Parts: sequence; C-alpha cells; structure tokens
Amino acid sequence: MSTVKPDTIFRDYHIHCLPAMDDGATDPATSLDMLRALARQGVPDAVATPHYYPNMEDVAAYRARRRLSFEALTEYLRGYAGKDPLPRLWMGAEIALVPRLYERDLSGLFMANTDRILLELPYTSYEPWIAEELRNIRSAHNAVPVLAHLDRYLRDYRNKDIDDLLSIPDIVVQINVAAFTNRKTVYFVQWLAEAGFPLILGSDAHNTSTRTTDLSAALKYFFGKRGDRDLFEYILRSEFAPMASRGASKRGE
Repeated sequence: MSTVKPDTIFRDYHIHCLPAMDDGATDPATSLDMLRALARQGVPDAVATPHYYPNMEDVAAYRARRRLSFEALTEYLRGYAGKDPLPRLWMGAEIALVPRLYERDLSGLFMANTDRILLELPYTSYEPWIAEELRNIRSAHNAVPVLAHLDRYLRDYRNKDIDDLLSIPDIVVQINVAAFTNRKTVYFVQWLAEAGFPLILGSDAHNTSTRTTDLSAALKYFFGKRGDRDLFEYILRSEFAPMASRGASKRGE
C-alpha cells in the first residue's frame, strides 16, 4: 500500500528565482511571488540555479553576482509576513556544458552543498564529446553530474545518444514538471524509473507569467484518479537533502 499522502510534495531542484541574475526573476518582488507560489503548493526546499555560461564569465565573478543577488533578495524578504513559510532557498547553478569544462574552476557551483552539479547540455545535435566531458567532470571534480531537464532533448537526441549519456556512473536526471503534460515525455520518465536512474524534479520557473512555478501537471499525474503513486515515491527516494558537505551554501556563497 502506498505511504504517500496527497499533501506530500517534492523539492524544486531547478528554479531561476534570484533577482536580476539571468533571464529569470527580474526583481525581488518577482522572486517573492515565485517562492510564495511554491509555498502554497507545499514545497519545502528550492535550489536556485541561475544560468552560468563559462565562456562568458569566470566563476569568481559569477559567484560574486550571485551573492549580491541573494543578499538583495534576503533583505527584501525581511518584511515578508505571509501565511505560508517560504521554502528554504539553497544555492546552485545551471552550468552550460562546454568543451574542456572539467579543466575549469567549478568551486561553489555545486547544488545545495552536495556533490551534485547541474549541467545543461548543448541545444545541438548530439556529439560524443558531450558524454566524455561529463565523465571528465565526474572524475576531475569528484562530482555527480545532474542532467538538467533531459526531457527537453528527446526531439534532438537519438535513443543511442540518451543511452550514451546514461552510461555515466551515478548520473542523476532532472526532469521538468512540464514533462507530465506530454505522453511521450511521461513514458520517458517511467522508463528512466524502471531502469533505476535517480530522478529529481524542477519547475525550471523563470517568472510568474510564461514559465511559472505551477506544479499542477505533475501533481495531477501523481495524485489524479489514476495517479502514479509508485513513480512519485520513487522520485522522493531519489531526492537528496541539502546538507553542509561541500559547494555552494544556503547563504549564497
């Protein structure tokens, strides 16, 4: 019998809620609205993952910008007196995968003080260097690669390309909640779970209008009339708790 209750909710491991950091939240007011929306849906933790483009900015400058953005948001939230407590906000980054990334400084970019690192694959046809780069990052940084929104690459990557990516030891797959609005991506998520790959979810929210924190599609899939509670429980078992072990801190460092 399922032990999951409808009020049990998952963490959001991918959200662009830091103000004026990337193409996500433009200001602290928008950030607050996004976090309040997560709170209303019962989300206990969120990992802020602003875009990081290694070929455009060095990691020290990025971390400094992220710290200032986090501090501006923290100051703005001092006046928040809402009914629902806001999710605990942890730092991370959505890192664009580029050739020889493994040779660069990636300190402070890990997700919520863990050994996991969120990587966005190129939006091009698949090339062998991609998996090789992930393996090198795994080895050189003792990092567990997390593939950002792998569901979005099904149109461009062939089955054998996906298999190549999933052959990397300990790989974690992050799925966007929007995947549950499409039958093909739902089947893909089910296949990943049946194959035993760790799955975590993210809203990948950028704002309050077009790319929002609305989790209803996923919740309907899990808790609807024919809800897939087993898959939901599998995802919960895949989650990793934010712990002070390494990488970026809750305070934006």
